[in-house]
Amino acid sequence: MADLNGYSEGEPIDETGSLSNDRSYFTIVTSLHYEFGECLLPNTEWPDFYARAGLGYFYLENRNISANFRERFKLCFIKNKSFGPKGSLIGKLAINHSDIGDNYANHHFQYILQVVLRL
Repeated sequence: MADLNGYSEGEPIDETGSLSNDRSYFTIVTSLHYEFGECLLPNTEWPDFYARAGLGYFYLENRNISANFRERFKLCFIKNKSFGPKGSLIGKLAINHSDIGDNYANHHFQYILQVVLRL
């Protein structure tokens, strides 16, 4: 997967404060995906667990390599999988972050909690 992302002028970036101009950055991410819900609970269909891990490349003033991961769960309380909570943890850890300096955050984490309702 490849992305072109950016920050807008005046947008706060962690401890660094706000930017004085717009800034774009480019990322490429590779990953392997493994679903392990049936391994944990083999005789049920209601849990959905998966993990994804891989390496990435990003460029924001300097080039860097990242270790990326994502874990997701979805629990379905109704047999047709139409209702239940869903959550994710997503992380990107810069491997060579000491070369970039303290200008921008080098590690990114996102936590997501949702309620799924399929009609």
